[in-house]
Amino acid sequence: LSISPDEPEAHYNLGKALTMTGQLDEALRHLREAVRLKPNWPVPLNPMARILFTHPDPKMRNTSEAIALAERAAKLTKYQNATILETLAAAYAAAGQFDRAVTTAEAALELASAAQADKLAIRIRKQLQLYRQAKP
Repeated sequence: LSISPDEPEAHYNLGKALTMTGQLDEALRHLREAVRLKPNWPVPLNPMARILFTHPDPKMRNTSEAIALAERAAKLTKYQNATILETLAAAYAAAGQFDRAVTTAEAALELASAAQADKLAIRIRKQLQLYRQAKP
């Protein structure tokens, strides 16, 4: 970043790394910058949404923004990315929109199964059980 501060991929990679170390506020800053630099790139929208609906600090949680980001990522990928749809379903569930969470998770499961992404499909099936019980 010191060599090329306007490189969206560098901001994304740093944001992902910071997420893994629990530095969520700083991760969000870099992910937001990646989106600012490359607005129609869905990749950084997904971790941004996840951070926003799972942030350990309730003051930092923002399910409305998380849903908006995940919906934008889903639209940019023409609703054909199972991981992004999984995030969107989880954001809906975090906001208490369980009917939408179930419908979206079912679509994600269909895509994951068709792609033979077995680990992802197993994870989505477990999430679906929770959403059907109105649990995020």
